[in-house]
This record gives sequence, C-alpha cells and structure tokens, in this order.
Amino acid sequence: MTTDEQTPKRIRKRSVALMLQEALNTAATLESLEPSELSIARMKLAQTRLNALLQMQARERHDNKKLRKALEEVAALRAENAQLREQLNAETNRPRIKDVEIAEALERYERSKHVRNENEV
Repeated sequence: MTTDEQTPKRIRKRSVALMLQEALNTAATLESLEPSELSIARMKLAQTRLNALLQMQARERHDNKKLRKALEEVAALRAENAQLREQLNAETNRPRIKDVEIAEALERYERSKHVRNENEV
C-alpha cells in the first residue's frame, strides 16, 4: 500500500451509555443554575436529548435480543442440518442389492412358477 492509497481511519461511534451519562451530567449542571429563560430552554433541550437517548438504548437492547434469538435459531438449524446429513450418509452407505442378486431372484421366481404350473397340469 502506498502513501497515496491510505485507508481512512475508522472512527468508533460513541456508546449510548456514555452519551446518556453526559446528558445526565448536563441536566444536573443546568439544575444547579439560577432559573432564567435560557436555562429553561436548555433544560427542555436536555430532557429531549435524554428521551432520545433512552429510546436509542431501548432499541439497542431490543436489537441485541433479536440478534441473540436469531443466532440461537441458526445454531439449532445447523445442528439439525448436521443430523440430516448423518442420516443421509447412513442411508447411502447401507449395502445395496446388486443387479446379479436381482437377476438370480427373478430366475428363481420364474423357475418356481414353472414348477407350480407343471404340478398343476
């Protein structure tokens, strides 16, 4: 890789828990200030931010539950797939009737038919 083709740095997104803690700290700081029109507006903004962050956190938890459930289902399906493959291998490895054995059995049947026909006559 040359210096012209440098990959951009990956920036790790901030966790919801960290943003939530910052919002709580900001709200606590605003509460300690003297009430004015500006501090009331900031407090409403902080409350809105807290609500949004709480919703993000709830979605994240829900997504994690869905992911865990999907991963469990994948694991169960893989186990079932392995079991079915073993059954298929067991069935394909069982001894098969050879064509010679079939021909011999047919000949014996034909002979027994002829013998019965001769006995009846």
